[in-house]
Amino acid sequence: MKNYVLISLFLLCGMVGFTSCVYTPIKGYNGNSKIDPQYLDFWYRQQILPAYAGYLSQVKRLDEMAGELEKYPEKLVELKRQYEAAFLSLQDLIIFDQPYFVGELYGLYAVSARFPVNKTQLEDAVRNRYSVEDLSERLDRGVLSPNALGYAALDYLLYSDRVDLTGETGREYLSFFPALTRLLVKQAEAVYASYEKGGDNFVRNDDFSVGGSLNVVLNLLMSNFEAHIRTAKVGIPVGIYGVSVHQPEPMTVEAYYHGEGLSTRLLVRSVQAFQRFYDGYPYGASSAKNGALSFATMLGEYLPPSKRTEILQKMEQVFTALHAELDDETADLARLAETPEGTEKLKRVYAELQKVVGILKTEVVSALGLTVTYSDGEEGD
Repeated sequence: MKNYVLISLFLLCGMVGFTSCVYTPIKGYNGNSKIDPQYLDFWYRQQILPAYAGYLSQVKRLDEMAGELEKYPEKLVELKRQYEAAFLSLQDLIIFDQPYFVGELYGLYAVSARFPVNKTQLEDAVRNRYSVEDLSERLDRGVLSPNALGYAALDYLLYSDRVDLTGETGREYLSFFPALTRLLVKQAEAVYASYEKGGDNFVRNDDFSVGGSLNVVLNLLMSNFEAHIRTAKVGIPVGIYGVSVHQPEPMTVEAYYHGEGLSTRLLVRSVQAFQRFYDGYPYGASSAKNGALSFATMLGEYLPPSKRTEILQKMEQVFTALHAELDDETADLARLAETPEGTEKLKRVYAELQKVVGILKTEVVSALGLTVTYSDGEEGD
């Protein structure tokens, strides 16, 4: 699968607190040269950072269970449940992902949840009994692809009928699980540590420049929505991305071997994460909405009056349409992509996801006087 998102260094500078970035403050449409830092503080400390902390907690629990498998193989059922919980939790930070690993080529999502699985490299890693250090080093050198590890590998090992985890033949596989899960923990810890240190710098960068935090956040939202939600979750499986139509590839859906609707729940959770950020919900299932500091409220304050109502209404219409298509859907995305009716449904979902891209990338960026700092390699956005 090609590298869909090449995000410029501006993103990394803005989010993790590099102080060497130089930029010149410019003014938004209404003469403001800065965004109210209360927005930035709320987004960072109550939405972004807690999402990474929540995921780290889930993946640590997954690692604990994996470490008990060899001694207690019967805990495999619990491990499968935690695999789902951790993978779903990863969706909560999908829109904030940024280049961090392997020469700043992969973000946390791309390095841990890249599908479809590379079975050849995975089987080779199992056979050679690579440790977490071996896996990390080989990944950094480009010898191992991310889709030979992470959730793609766990999905294949846990749910593929090609892998027997029972009896003596399963011991080799069971002993490899901790290496996979510890690498997930190691990656999550590294990114969380960077975000934990970057809060003050993020709030200080409060102007409308390319290196300002507003521009950084908007580019992260757009680039990750395009790459990980629109294209990877729906576009490639159904055979549509950019202006091109391709052969459908149902096997590329996330959690393909799991089936049973997990890939659909991952899509729904990722869209919910985007909407919760947009609407101003602090991280956490039971958190109360803080509409006063939401991304939507910020748009209402800083968009030109001539554009404000139209853009906000369009966003709400997209959310309504996505809820109508997905809220009651239980079938797995791979199964949907294999039938004419399911394919038509996914095409409608893709069209709504593409509207989000269009609204943010062509209307919001222009109206706020901001800059798109990445290219996704696709035409027609």
